[in-house]
Amino acid sequence: MVALDTYVAQDSEDFVLGVGVTATALCTGNDVATGGGFQSSTGLLTVNVTDSQPVFTGTGPATGWQASATATVAGTFTAFAICHDVEP
Repeated sequence: MVALDTYVAQDSEDFVLGVGVTATALCTGNDVATGGGFQSSTGLLTVNVTDSQPVFTGTGPATGWQASATATVAGTFTAFAICHDVEP
């Protein structure tokens, strides 16, 4: 069994009431994203997540994760990418 050399990239953005926010977590260099997700400091009951998907550069593999949302209260929205270090 071969273990992947992985790390978590993240990007946090502050909610502005009534305005959508997008957080984009990108892997470094030529590393690839194997998955991702999001978290809200406000709790999911006050957040409307409109998008959560991998980021692609051209036709290659995913290089990050992007999530978008709106909120009814102030807080922070964070996207996470699980990245594989292709050149350890």
